[in-house]
Amino acid sequence: MAVVAVIVSVLYPLLSYSNNAGSFIWKVLSALTVLSIIVCILSVAIYGLSVKRKNGSIFIAYDFSEVNFVQELKVLLEKRHYVCYPDISALINGSKIKDLDLSDQINRSDMLLVLLSKESCESNYISFIVKAFKKLDRPIQIYAFKDIEEIPTYLKQYMIFPLTRDKNANLSMVIRLINGLFLGKRIRENKI
Repeated sequence: MAVVAVIVSVLYPLLSYSNNAGSFIWKVLSALTVLSIIVCILSVAIYGLSVKRKNGSIFIAYDFSEVNFVQELKVLLEKRHYVCYPDISALINGSKIKDLDLSDQINRSDMLLVLLSKESCESNYISFIVKAFKKLDRPIQIYAFKDIEEIPTYLKQYMIFPLTRDKNANLSMVIRLINGLFLGKRIRENKI
């Protein structure tokens, strides 16, 4: 349809100077041109609205005891056009961590967000994920719930943000810090 609009819009002015300019054919061509241009504009507008801008991708490492917090965080992040891994719904529906293709999800992630709780401090899974992101030299943000007695040695080199008992304040803080990290990345890459 776009091709027809271009051809007709180029040929129409050239042919409209002839004696038959007022004929039925020229009126039809004129109507087709206008219709084609409108269809093209609408197609571009619909495509522009349907394309989801991606701000970045985040791998969230946590213990299953924090799944409710992670679900709410994931919804907020996705509203802000972040892609989150691993797929929480797969875990809730009974998939085991070892059955997920974590290496692919790790490689697609721009950063790691670790939620430390008493249970996750003792987790080999968290240790594995942190080491994988460190090897890839990707940003790691760590948030600790108040019930932690001691931070694991492999995490002591990172800044750890404390989470309070106020879930909404925690969600807000995590979102702000992630937005700041990705804003800094876009500035460094001159994408702003």
